[in-house]
Amino acid sequence: MKAIVEASEGFVYLVSSVGVTGARASVSAKVQTLLQEIKEATSKPVAVGFGISKPEHVKQVAGWGADGVIVGSAMVSSVGVTGARASVSAKVQTLLQEIKEATSKPVAVGFGISKPEHVKQVAGWGADGVIVGSAMVKLLGEAKSPQEGLKELESFTKSLKAALD
Repeated sequence: MKAIVEASEGFVYLVSSVGVTGARASVSAKVQTLLQEIKEATSKPVAVGFGISKPEHVKQVAGWGADGVIVGSAMVSSVGVTGARASVSAKVQTLLQEIKEATSKPVAVGFGISKPEHVKQVAGWGADGVIVGSAMVKLLGEAKSPQEGLKELESFTKSLKAALD
């Protein structure tokens, strides 16, 4: 455990279930024990995700001491498919508001964020952060070389950050 938390940067992502991602009926009580063990091993914030799909789940893991909660599959389920898109659905706004009502912990949106306008949009809805995945994978996949891909990623991330200024 110590080696894992020492190797992490920024925060530790505690995967709350075994298997594929997706909404679950409940969060395993084993997560509470594991969360406590991780928090004893590091001072880094610990975010719990993977199967967190309801405001009740958010309250539960926040009550156990999680510093943040990651909700992904519930976003996918509410909107349809994952990947880059022209705009972020208002359904994401509704789910974000429900989650924000369930906890005072930071909430990041990680569904369909692929443009600076999306960052500005979800920040305006109250998101404390964004997680960008598909758009970065697309940039790297379309790059002519790894070096070109990294340059494009740097430019892309700067444009996302600038959207908040």
